[in-house]
Amino acid sequence: MDLRNSMWWTLTIVLCELSALKCDNVVPRAPSTNNYTVTNGNVTCVVMTAGIRLTIPYVTATKNDTVNITIPQNGTTYSGMCSKPDGTNQLNINFLDNWNLTFIFANSSTVDNSYEWQIAILSYIIDSYYFPNATNSGKHNLTLTFPNGTNAAQYNGSYRCDRTQDVPLSNSVTMTMVNLKYRAFGSDNQTDISSSNVSTCLGSHGISPETDLALALAAGIALGSCIVLTVVVYVIASRARGHKNLK
Repeated sequence: MDLRNSMWWTLTIVLCELSALKCDNVVPRAPSTNNYTVTNGNVTCVVMTAGIRLTIPYVTATKNDTVNITIPQNGTTYSGMCSKPDGTNQLNINFLDNWNLTFIFANSSTVDNSYEWQIAILSYIIDSYYFPNATNSGKHNLTLTFPNGTNAAQYNGSYRCDRTQDVPLSNSVTMTMVNLKYRAFGSDNQTDISSSNVSTCLGSHGISPETDLALALAAGIALGSCIVLTVVVYVIASRARGHKNLK
């Protein structure tokens, strides 16, 4: 292969890589799944596993921008309370620099013999490190209260949602959750989540159709771009060789 052909093929590979990166930005990778527990003495009342990503908009002097923040596995701590005065269980997840995500589980008022994930509270800080050139810097607090009966599970069971969930914490901030499983109001020291008496979210059978379609479209765009670029480079290279042979 001569130098000119080598350069063309190198260019093709680079453009294909850029296409893949662009598609990866359109459909962010799923957040890694973390494990959380709340223990009081010999009792583990809350066990949760989930991958969580926060999509947070912010303002600069020239435009509106958005940042995706994934709760990392390293550097994340968690705590909580098993017997709050109001009868709820609470899980606190602390990550980054003074960011906090709180889950509150309460007795269900609409589903018999059940509890439910009732409240989500997010406290985050817009700074120059994660939000370059932000003009709305400072601490922000959001609270979402679910309708009664939402995310309910039996006391001797658990809740599971296999599909990707986009939970709107406000009109603009979204919490994306994958592989969500939890149990609350536990009365023993078990840290596993039982596979019996499982309540599931609507459509909990794997990746949601919307996510599956988006991933398929992204992969198709990347593959299609590479095929088109390869054909174009081949045609150009063939014509160049033809002109060279004519000479």
